[in-house]
Order: sequence, then structure tokens, then C-alpha cells
Amino acid sequence: VVVPCYRPRPGWGAILGARFGAFAKTQPDPTRVTLTVVHDDVPEALSAVELDDLRTSVPAVSLLEHGRNRGKGTALRTGVAAAGESAVYLYTDVDLPYTLPSMVRVVDAVRALGGVAAGERFADYYTDVPLRRRWLSRTYRLAMQTVFRLPVSDSQAGIKAFDRRGRAVFLETTVDRFLVDLDFIARCRGRVDVHAVRVGLRPDITFTDFGIGILRAEAGNFVAILRRSWFT
Repeated sequence: VVVPCYRPRPGWGAILGARFGAFAKTQPDPTRVTLTVVHDDVPEALSAVELDDLRTSVPAVSLLEHGRNRGKGTALRTGVAAAGESAVYLYTDVDLPYTLPSMVRVVDAVRALGGVAAGERFADYYTDVPLRRRWLSRTYRLAMQTVFRLPVSDSQAGIKAFDRRGRAVFLETTVDRFLVDLDFIARCRGRVDVHAVRVGLRPDITFTDFGIGILRAEAGNFVAILRRSWFT
């Protein structure tokens, strides 16, 4: 399990530790389920108390640091590369926002089918999402089907699982920020099978909205991925 970490909310260490522990217990051998956290910010941004809470719950946690903010995509590549050899890799957000059954389903899909399992959110996901984020999500889903012609309509659900072949493709991604998910799924086309798996969010998740600066940067990434998908 690989999670990026950037200025998480108070209490994140205990929450992550408890939710990771619950997920590990669902697996055939919980002792072989590992957790890699990539802190994508300056070292002093993380509270020692929070780190102690996490290490108490997950003594063998691997904590990596960038020392400055380099983006979600870079953080995930750092974590996936450092995780070493495994039959299945899973990445999601630091608060493990998807329900436990959802996490199990994406991992089981990789074990059964191979390749990549991409979370696909239920329609009710949009009920409590900020308006701008709701609009972006629906626009991207339409683009997946009509422009990119990808096998899944929801590339931006923040939960993916994959095998070693999927890992090799993921490590080829170049997008630094949020559209790393789209970059990944687009690169899989014709190389690694991608399976859509229905996932749901925990009811207590708080959504954040995207600033205009992030949207501008991601617009450039979107165009670059589109060009590569159509012309290479």
C-alpha cells in the first residue's frame, strides 16, 4: 500500500494506522502487507506526535520524504519504486478514504484478472462534492469515453491496484500532480488490461476544492497526455 502525504489533517497518523491495519487483516497473510508513506513537503510539516501514532499502529511503516512539495504523481512514483517486489500494489490517499470492501475489491480484481484495477465511483459520489470538483469529475469522465477512448470512464478515482506489469507502466508516467492517474491509464492502453471496479467513499470524508493555479497546471498536463495518446 502506497500513499502520498501532503499537509494532512490533524489526527491523520492514528487514522491511517487504524485503517491500514483493518485492511491488512482482510488479506491472506496480513504480515506481508506493507505500508509506504511518501511525505511530499518540508520535514517540519509533520508533527512528531502524528508520526508516533502511525508508528505505534504500523511499526514497520516505511516513511519517505521529498523535503519539498513535488506533487502527487512524483510522490506516488517514489513510493511505488521504493516498495520493491510484490504481487499486488495498491495506492490511494493518506486518509484511505475508500471503504474497506472497496479496497478489497480492487486488490481481488488484480489477483483474479491481472493488470490494473481502477476504482470507479458510484453516482452518489457527486452529491456532497464541491460544485467545481463535481463539474471537473464529470467532464473528465466524458473525456475518457469520447476523447481518450479508454476502458474506464473514471480515471481520477484515487484508488488503483496493479500487478508487476502495471507497476512497470506506472513508473513510466511523467505527470507530477493529480493527472498522474490519467497518464497511467492512458499508457496502459494496448499494453496492460485495465478493469473498472466499483468503489465507494467512507461517509465521513471531507472534500477539498481545487484552486485555479492547480487547474491551470493540470490543463497543460491534460493536453500533453492527449497528444501522446493520439499521436504516439
